[in-house]
Amino acid sequence: MKNPYPHSEDNKRYQTWNYYTKKNYGHRLFKVPLDADFTCPNRDGKVSYGGCVFCGGGSSSFPNRSQDDLIRQYNERIKIFKAKWPEGRPLAYFQSYSNTYGTVEHIKELYTPFIENSEIEGLVIATRSDCLEDDILEYLAEISQKKDLWIELGLQSIHNQTL
Repeated sequence: MKNPYPHSEDNKRYQTWNYYTKKNYGHRLFKVPLDADFTCPNRDGKVSYGGCVFCGGGSSSFPNRSQDDLIRQYNERIKIFKAKWPEGRPLAYFQSYSNTYGTVEHIKELYTPFIENSEIEGLVIATRSDCLEDDILEYLAEISQKKDLWIELGLQSIHNQTL
């Protein structure tokens, strides 16, 4: 059967991540999830305690908080993805909680090894809109000049008053 959808290789009615990366990069990209031990304003008491109703433990693919440093996490997890997609290229995926919730100095310390790693195609950073201070945004703009960068913004509310 001929694929009727112009932006899909597997008969999806929408453009898939795999289609996008193959079309734009020439190969698959995959996200290597990393737990940088961040928290968020709805967990640490700045706004609330206990987290958002829909955030069951920080939206992590690896449900237990990691005690390993980030490089160790990356090295262990990259093996899993490379076994599945040997021709693919990794993205460092700072996934759990709000990965821009902290000082810019601390964030730079965590992200720099992944920015400098030539094996890594780019960074994906999950965060909240209220955790993007001006100095953080400036740093993210710097990163985007060195590596491809995706920011995943969580939807904490659809109402400006509660944001």
